[in-house]
Amino acid sequence: MKSLIKILIIFFILIQIQPAFSSHFHTITVPGAYCGNGQEYKIFIKKKKSKKIVFEFMGGGACWSKETCFGPKLRAWIYPIPRLATKFSVLSSDNRANPFYDYTKVYLPYCTGDMFAGDHIAKYRNKRVFHYGKRNMNLTLKTLKLMKYINFESIEDLVIAGSSAGALGALLHAKTISTMSVNAQKKTLIADSPGLHWKPNIWSQFPKVWVNDITNSINQFGIRFNHSRQILAEVIPDICSIYNDFNIGFLQGTKDIVMSRLFGKISPKEHEEIIFSDIGLFSSAQRIKNCVSWLPDTYMHTFILTYLTSYISSTGKTAIDFIKEVHEGKQLTNY
Repeated sequence: MKSLIKILIIFFILIQIQPAFSSHFHTITVPGAYCGNGQEYKIFIKKKKSKKIVFEFMGGGACWSKETCFGPKLRAWIYPIPRLATKFSVLSSDNRANPFYDYTKVYLPYCTGDMFAGDHIAKYRNKRVFHYGKRNMNLTLKTLKLMKYINFESIEDLVIAGSSAGALGALLHAKTISTMSVNAQKKTLIADSPGLHWKPNIWSQFPKVWVNDITNSINQFGIRFNHSRQILAEVIPDICSIYNDFNIGFLQGTKDIVMSRLFGKISPKEHEEIIFSDIGLFSSAQRIKNCVSWLPDTYMHTFILTYLTSYISSTGKTAIDFIKEVHEGKQLTNY
């Protein structure tokens, strides 16, 4: 089982950073923003003559120590990605099966190990790590607006998506993007495998300032998240209510091996039990009209990053068709 977990996390990281020849993407260096290793933070944009746009938050675990940030217990990628690996993502502009094929695309790399919530510099023995995920996103959106890379006022169809840590980043930053997109008539949020079902005691392994960044990013919505008593899934109904002008779709494998064994320190069976408990994602999505969940019985972690996993099915509905259904918003259904 331990070997399987190592293979899965290495595979997931490689999917995110593998170089690919992506045409027509423009690279933008964000002033004042840094990856975890201190190098400049860069994003990728592919513009279309359209009033439709996708913001995709890259995933890739989390890190909180020298071992988890640099190895041998690597849990996140803290360096700039060599080149954009769009040939994998279902939300990619290079995939014609993608329902957002003709949208302007803003790809937001993840290289800070803090679930896009960090705002501090850590020192792990003799190594510094810039946990600047939240700061980077604020600077990125400011740069996109001020430098007129994106005309936020012209956006009519807004899609925000992310996988794994990127799913949490999408949930945390969608409000800011939405506020800037004042004329957007259609808003969709896709959260692929955000986890959410870690037990409260999981936070004791992380540095206090790291946990405070996560808590503060959640509390910015006016939600009082108590990490010592609550699991993240408990705040989903509040977030869905705050995002009441979005159609929100959660994709989450019930036995997700990465979110259970690797990060949650629980068994896949325990993970599944929490998902279907009164405070889990299944019940949360049932209670809020604009939020729906797609919960396949699988150990798989993430579904929208490869063609193969995008066609995994739950109750007869594939991941890609679920995404299309959420975006269309005609009849939101849980699977």
